[in-house]
Amino acid sequence: MDSTFDKVLCFICSIRSIKVTRELFKHFEMLTMGYRTDFLKTYPQMVDQSGSIPIEYSWSGLMGYAEHMMPEIGPLEKDLWACTSFGGHGVNTAPIGARLVAEGLCGSSERWRAFEPFGFPWNGGFLGPFAVESSYRKMQFGDHWRAFRSRW
Repeated sequence: MDSTFDKVLCFICSIRSIKVTRELFKHFEMLTMGYRTDFLKTYPQMVDQSGSIPIEYSWSGLMGYAEHMMPEIGPLEKDLWACTSFGGHGVNTAPIGARLVAEGLCGSSERWRAFEPFGFPWNGGFLGPFAVESSYRKMQFGDHWRAFRSRW
């Protein structure tokens, strides 16, 4: 079997509450270094001749969590709609949310109104990023602890 990989798309998710600015994104290698390390541990068979895994393109996105734990779908104002806050589950559920937005924009359906009672409450504030980062770190620690304990 050939060990080379052609046209590989990989989705790596890492949660951070820091804001990635355009200036920071200019340092592409620095941003991908952590992903590359994690990827090497998980997929050692993808290492190239230089002992690394080439990363051609990397991007970031916001991880949206709503206080009510439901997606936020609907109009924010005239001709401005939102489809957000899937709490890390948007890869498989955002497409149906996008369909609801499209139907609402075209006037062919009002199924988006099922999300109207939840509204768009602000879930941040001054300590919001700190609280979110602390929560992520707690979950990561729990994952590492359970992995450690499973070895015994």
